Amino acid sequence: MVNAKELLTVAKSLPVDPELFRGLFRQILEVRLFEEETIQLFHSAKIIGYLHPSIGNEAAEVGATAGLAKADIIFPTHRGHGFFVARGASFEKLMAELMGKEAGYCKGRSGDLHMVAPEVGIMQVQGILGSQLPQAVGTGVAHQCQKNGRVTLCAFGDGAAGNGTFHESLNLASIWKLPVVFFCVNNGWAASFPFTKSTSAATNAIRAVGYSMPGYDVDGTDVWQVYCTVKEAAERARAGGGPSLIQANTVRWRGHDPSDTAPYRPKEELETWDLHDPVRIARKQALDRKLLSEADIEKLKGEIGKKIAQAVEWGLAQALPARADYLAEVSGKF
Repeated sequence: MVNAKELLTVAKSLPVDPELFRGLFRQILEVRLFEEETIQLFHSAKIIGYLHPSIGNEAAEVGATAGLAKADIIFPTHRGHGFFVARGASFEKLMAELMGKEAGYCKGRSGDLHMVAPEVGIMQVQGILGSQLPQAVGTGVAHQCQKNGRVTLCAFGDGAAGNGTFHESLNLASIWKLPVVFFCVNNGWAASFPFTKSTSAATNAIRAVGYSMPGYDVDGTDVWQVYCTVKEAAERARAGGGPSLIQANTVRWRGHDPSDTAPYRPKEELETWDLHDPVRIARKQALDRKLLSEADIEKLKGEIGKKIAQAVEWGLAQALPARADYLAEVSGKF
C-alpha cells in the first residue's frame, strides 16, 4: 500500500530572516490581541451580528500573507480577520465595520461575514461555504489574461473542502494552469462536525494528486513553515507552473463563535489547546533564536494594546448608518 505522505510535496525550508520573523511575530500578536478585544465587544453587545474569531489561526494567516507579493489577491474565510490585519488594514475601519458603523470598510453593511478591503488586496468574505473557490479561479483567469504577474491565494476551511466547488475549482485551475494557491485552514472542526468523521483522507492535501498539482500538509501553528510553503507555491504559480493545494493544520480555540461553548468537543482537546497556541509557539521561537527578549515582547504587547484601544474608542464614537441611506441604496434597483 502506498503511504499517502510519500505523495505530498515538502517545501524547501528557508533560513530564518531575523527582521522578517520579528515582523511576523508582531502581526501574530496584533491578530491575537485584536481578536481578544472583539470577543469582549461581542459579549458586551458592541459588535453587531456574527463574530468568528481567528484565534488559533494567527500563524497560518500571517505566514500565508507574508508568502505573497503585495499586489497579490487574498480571498479570506469567514474566520479570517487575521488576513485583514496582516495585510495592514486599518484597525479603526475594521472595528467600525464589526460594530456596524458608517465609517467601516463597507459602511457598516457587511460586518463579520461579508467584509471586503480591496485597497489592501482582500476580496469579499463569503457567507456561503466554499463560494470563494470558484471566485478565486475567476481572478486567476483575469491574472492570466492580463499577464499581470499576480497570484490569488484562496483560503477556506476543512468544511468547504467537502463541497463540489472545491473539486470543480481545483480541476479547472489545474487544466488552465492558473496562478492560484488553494489554502485550506484545517482547524479540525466544521462548526460542530469533526474533520475525522467528514473526510476519509488523512489530509485534504492528498487530494491535490488527483488534480495534478503539488499538495502540501503543514503545521499551521508554525508561522515560518507556513511562510516558506506559501512563498514556494506562489512563486511556482507566478512562473506559470499552475496551482497548488496547501493544508495548514491548526486547532480552533473554543467553539465556532463566542456564543458556542463547544460541548461536543472532547475535554482533553480543550485542556491541551495551549500546546498548539500560535502565539506561544512563535514567542518561544523568537526567544530561543534570540530575536526578541521578554522586555521586547512586553513592549510590543503594550504598543499593540494601545493601538487597539484607540481603534475601539474611535469605532464606538462613529455613527450608525441612517435608515434612509439603506433604503436609497436598494430602492428601485431590484
